[in-house]
Amino acid sequence: MVTVSSGLSPQPSATEQPENPEHRWLRTVYRPGVPQLTVRAVVVGMLLGR
Repeated sequence: MVTVSSGLSPQPSATEQPENPEHRWLRTVYRPGVPQLTVRAVVVGMLLGR
């Protein structure tokens, strides 16, 4: 018998709270002390904002 995984994560139970995406971003992506606004970010923002 072949089982196929849908690739979806299991649904949290009624007692578990889903993780806040902002908390996950702060924990995994945000680096304090590293400039968030770089020259590249400003240039790309100006080009996209046209």
